[in-house]
Amino acid sequence: MLEVAKDFFSLPVEEKMKLYSDDPSKTMRLSTSFNVKKELVHNWRDYLRLHCYPLEQYVPEWPSNPSTFKDIGSKYCIEVRELGFRLQEAISESLGLDKDYIKKMLGEQGTTYGYQLLSTMSRTRANLWITWTY
Repeated sequence: MLEVAKDFFSLPVEEKMKLYSDDPSKTMRLSTSFNVKKELVHNWRDYLRLHCYPLEQYVPEWPSNPSTFKDIGSKYCIEVRELGFRLQEAISESLGLDKDYIKKMLGEQGTTYGYQLLSTMSRTRANLWITWTY
């Protein structure tokens, strides 16, 4: 995932700007820590935020450049989701509950999965985020 993220952030600015949005409600958006309409420096911390479950709903809006982005990103999301379930089970068991207690309580819509790809001047990294809502 990190390699495809590096490839994405290495794209020409014009290509990446096609995905830029400052609308926080979008499920897929490229943004930056700066106000690109007012600031002269745009490369401090750029990020691509993606929702990823259910995959069939969100993948079509993901970048298709680089060409491997959707495939690798989808595999990454599947693994992240499985990790989230394992964490829920571990937390449930650590509290003396049945291992599927949190999963049952949250239901199908109780967890949002996504990730952000971050690029700073010195490196690119992927941050996982899992939101559990009650």
